[in-house]
Parts: sequence; structure tokens; C-alpha cells
Amino acid sequence: MPASSPHILCTPNRPSLRTDRRELRAVKAGHVALVDGNQHFNRPGPRLVEALEWLVGLLAGRPDLMPADFPWEWM
Repeated sequence: MPASSPHILCTPNRPSLRTDRRELRAVKAGHVALVDGNQHFNRPGPRLVEALEWLVGLLAGRPDLMPADFPWEWM
């Protein structure tokens, strides 16, 4: 396992999990969150605020902070 293996991995769209990524702690635990980066993280505007609220809720383990209709899924 890499020395700096994350517990949660957020990735835009559906990534191909290269061999080196399969060893990450987050991937092994099934903690890979998929979001539409083009729609929510790459452009300024209201969606960027929703994306930040979602990310805070995800990282804090507080789903109550996430916008109810934010499109994401665990991979």
C-alpha cells in the first residue's frame, strides 16, 4: 500500500482503476465517490457551492450536510 494512501477518494466521472490505484486503502474499502466534475467542480457558480457542501458532508461523515439531490454514487 502506498505510504500516503487516502481513506476516501473522490474522482470525477468513472475512472479506470489502474493497477497502482487498486492498492489504495480507499479503493480496497470501496470508498471511491464518483461525481460529475464537469458539472459541479470545474465551473464557478451555484453548483460549486453545492459541491463544496457535499464534499464537507462526505469528509465529515455527515450526510445531513449534503444537498439531498446532489448526484453522486459510491463506486
